[in-house]
Amino acid sequence: MTDNSEYICTSEEEIAFKDAASTFPGLIKLDGCLFDPLHPAFNVQIDGIIRYNLEMLNQNDPEALKVKIYINASLKSGCPGQNKHWMVYGLTEDVIYSSTGILVKSFDVKNTCNCHFKLVLRLKVNEKEVILISKELEPYGGCYANRDFF
Repeated sequence: MTDNSEYICTSEEEIAFKDAASTFPGLIKLDGCLFDPLHPAFNVQIDGIIRYNLEMLNQNDPEALKVKIYINASLKSGCPGQNKHWMVYGLTEDVIYSSTGILVKSFDVKNTCNCHFKLVLRLKVNEKEVILISKELEPYGGCYANRDFF
């Protein structure tokens, strides 16, 4: 799979993440719809990429893997009062054992409407690849318009 997605570089941090992940060989395309838990009548469209790199930590323990995950995605809310794209970007590094194989990562969604969201990714990791199992939005921290909402 080739990376034909446009990167959304909005800050020096994001440019640094993009540069650090530019050599990562693994690529997962993000697309489709996500359920919006705060606006159940509307979906959120997602378009972006996950790049990943896997490294064996120790020749004596081939199940121990260092997993680096980079995400860059644009989300478009179906909420009628929202006409700007939400953004998700980040770079993480974890150690996981391939026998366990499930990695759950959450990333702050930036540029949202009144409420805070995290994009939660569930990933299956083995010695050769990372597979996206699920992606979902989770609200957290309340809303600007109504801090007592949660």
